[in-house]
Amino acid sequence: MKKLIGIFLIVLIVISLSALKIAHSYTFAIDADWVSLVATASSAGSYMGIIQVSKTDYNITRISGSANASISGEHKYFENYPLTTSKVVYNASAWAVASASMGFLKVNASSSGDIYAFGNKINEIGSSAHAEASMTETLHFFSNVQTPFKIDVIWEVDGFINARSKTAYTKFNTAVGGPHWFISDEPYYREPWERKDDLIDGYAYFRRKIWMNPNSTKPAWGHPDWEYDPLDLSITGSLFVNIADGEANFSETGKFTIIMPEGISFISSSGVFLSEIPGSNPAPIPLPPTIMFLASGLIGLWGVRNKFRK
Repeated sequence: MKKLIGIFLIVLIVISLSALKIAHSYTFAIDADWVSLVATASSAGSYMGIIQVSKTDYNITRISGSANASISGEHKYFENYPLTTSKVVYNASAWAVASASMGFLKVNASSSGDIYAFGNKINEIGSSAHAEASMTETLHFFSNVQTPFKIDVIWEVDGFINARSKTAYTKFNTAVGGPHWFISDEPYYREPWERKDDLIDGYAYFRRKIWMNPNSTKPAWGHPDWEYDPLDLSITGSLFVNIADGEANFSETGKFTIIMPEGISFISSSGVFLSEIPGSNPAPIPLPPTIMFLASGLIGLWGVRNKFRK
C-alpha cells in the first residue's frame, strides 16, 4: 500500500510541474517570423554594364543565418577606351549576419580598386559592396492580471561608414495585434525624436513605449478579416549599407531589447527570440488555471497523506 501511494504522489508531482512548464503553450494566429540577408560584391564596369563581375548571396531563414560575397581581380574596361589599354582592378566583400536568439543584425562591407586607361588611373572606384539584414518577429505576452501594461522596445545600432560613395540606413517598426497591423515606417509617420534612419554618422537609437491592453478589441480601422490579438506585438528591424571605395562596419551593436514590468513574460513566434540575452525574456509565470491545477494536486496529496495516517 505504501508503495502504491508513493507512486501516486510522484505522478501527481510530475503532472503539476509539467503544467507549470506548458503554462504558456500558445498557437499564434499568424506565425510571422523571418530573417533575411543579402550580400553583394560588384566590380565597376562600363555604363552599359557590358563588362562586370558580381556575386550575390541570399539567405532567408527563421532563427539565424548569414550571407557572404567576395570578389577580387581585374577585367577589361570599356567606355570609349580601347580594351587593350584599359582595365578595372577590383576587390570587394560584404557579409550580413542575423540571430533571433541573440536579437541582433550585423552587416559589414568593404570595397577598393581603381580604373585605368592608357596606363593612367582615371577613377578610384573599381568596385562596390552591398549588405543588408532584416528581421521580423511576433511576440505574445502573458500577464496574470487583466490591466494594461507597458512594454519598451529598443532598437540600437552603432558602427561606422567611411567610403567615397556611401549609403547606410536602418528601419524599425512595431505593430500591436500582429504583423498585419504594420503601418508604413517612413520617417513622416514617426515622432520627431525617432527620425534617425540615416546611418551615415554610424549611430541610431529608437525606444518605443507600447501599451498592451488585454481587454482591447480589434481596431475600428483596417481590414475586418485580419487577425488581431491585443497581446501580440510584431517588431521588425533592418540594416542597409551600400558603399564604393571604403568600408562600412556595423558588426557590433545592431540589437533589440525588450523591457517589461515585473510579472510579464513573452514567447516568440520563432520560439527563440532574445532567449540567449539574460533578463530580456524571463521565465514564464504560471497562469491562474495552472496555479489552480497545481494547488488541487497539492490538496490531493495532503488528503491522501491524512487518509493513510488514519
